Amino acid sequence: MGFEMSNECRIAIGDFCCSLVCKEPYVILCFQEYYSGFLIPEREPDFVIELEVAYHEVGYYQVPSSLFMTKVLQGNHFSFGSGLLEGFLHLSDKRCNIVVKEVLLGGPSIRIFEQFLYQVYYTFLYNQNSRPTSFLIHASGVNRNGKGFAFSGRSGCGKSTIASLSSQEIVLNDEIIIIEKRNSGFWVRSTPFNGRYKIKKNNEVPLKAIFLLKHAKENYLKPLSNADFTREFVQEVIFSIPLFSTDRTKAFSEMLDFCSQLVKEVPIYQLYFRPDRSFWECIDREENL
Repeated sequence: MGFEMSNECRIAIGDFCCSLVCKEPYVILCFQEYYSGFLIPEREPDFVIELEVAYHEVGYYQVPSSLFMTKVLQGNHFSFGSGLLEGFLHLSDKRCNIVVKEVLLGGPSIRIFEQFLYQVYYTFLYNQNSRPTSFLIHASGVNRNGKGFAFSGRSGCGKSTIASLSSQEIVLNDEIIIIEKRNSGFWVRSTPFNGRYKIKKNNEVPLKAIFLLKHAKENYLKPLSNADFTREFVQEVIFSIPLFSTDRTKAFSEMLDFCSQLVKEVPIYQLYFRPDRSFWECIDREENL
């Protein structure tokens, strides 16, 4: 796909339109290529990020594994990673100005930059409601015949494997999805955040079931208690911390409340699976699904 040189890139994150603005068109071109499939240039942005790149010597900065743990707030000024990314939030104007060190926008480090976008997304949600009704989840999401299935678990559990084995279906993402509470129940949505599986689509579907993954020699499902599921699944919910907060205790409480609502309405299982498509046969045999 070809992209026009521009100073703006508008990205869909669920219902949210995030505009990235930079004076250097090649930076925007990189965002357009990276988030291809989730670009919505015709949509008015809900939030604008005015971005400036700070260049530096190669190897000079150490990139942290988490921006959530390195945020410092002072008024409306925020700083991550000892100045790797810093800026000012203008919440009433629905925009922020940031300066980003070049190292955070290239190679695998862009995945760390995405943690900043997670917090922008939660900022939008808090601006809409007193607390979020949707959460970013470390999980694979698949739309199979109009039914949404989420596959979650710790790193290495098989989320990307599930996505690659589900290429005949609509893969929402293999790493970060949105699970959203609506009046009609829970829905699962794709996100632009890039995992290993690149052929994903901007899509949403009612959530039919959630599976915690385990590699095994045979496929089978194991029922989970609400407590066991919540204890493991809450670790895969991305902290609901907006840009204007560092309150991890409040965020964790919201995440637990979300999980307690989820288990009341959505079937939950441990899925032991082998690395081929036969795990779908195991799911299809379950009467409740």
